[in-house]
Amino acid sequence: MSRIVFRPEAEADLTAIALHIAANSAARAHRVVTRLRSRCEILRQHPLAGRPRNELGEGLRSLSERPFVLIYRTMGDDVEIVAILHGARDLPAAIARRIDRDDP
Repeated sequence: MSRIVFRPEAEADLTAIALHIAANSAARAHRVVTRLRSRCEILRQHPLAGRPRNELGEGLRSLSERPFVLIYRTMGDDVEIVAILHGARDLPAAIARRIDRDDP
């Protein structure tokens, strides 16, 4: 069984999603964040459930929870959640900014 690790940016994504939705409905924001976290938990048992997204970065995969997209990668026994973004965003640009920060 894999361990789920959220990058700080992915946690920030969840917070931003919650705050945005909570402006209209705190209950809905809670439901959406719970649904997104549950979707991430699927990866604990099935780390390769998402589709390969090498165009976003080597080894990256995505799993949809509409309208959001979970971007992650497997690292040994861990699943690292890289980002949780709205599917209408420019995913390649958003992910490139995050991956570029990882480079020395």
